[in-house]
Amino acid sequence: MGHQGTIKRKVGKELTKFMEELNDKNKEDQVAFTNIDNEDFVGTWGGVDYTIKAGETKTFFRYLTNHFTKHLINKIALREDPEGVKWGSPDYRKELEDRILGGVTVAPKEPEKTEGEIIKERVEKKEAELKAKKEEVRLKRAEILKKAREAKAKKTKKK
Repeated sequence: MGHQGTIKRKVGKELTKFMEELNDKNKEDQVAFTNIDNEDFVGTWGGVDYTIKAGETKTFFRYLTNHFTKHLINKIALREDPEGVKWGSPDYRKELEDRILGGVTVAPKEPEKTEGEIIKERVEKKEAELKAKKEEVRLKRAEILKKAREAKAKKTKKK
């Protein structure tokens, strides 16, 4: 393979670097992924398989979409060009990527919470936990008092 192997490695490294930078900036973005192939595509991440039927579009986190895009391009390129002539061509890969990500939709991110909002939420959570604990103690106390009254009433009846 020689020269073609070198091109593949170089393109692969550049693509990986670009995807890592993109992922760092946009980890939580939701992006549409279209399986442009005529066969179903199974992308795997973390031991989980995601099946995208031929022609189907699904939305994933950006890092998954980028990962699946790379592998779908590889699958198509290997089938269409087993000799590897187009495999390392950035133009060829970009054309496929544009078709796969043609319907990119980025979900709006929730605004980040201020420190005050975070503290307020923690306080409200603790207050709710405390209220639940007080109710639990009140119910147990009422149960104990009820049993004590019943025992006293039983004792009084025996006399």
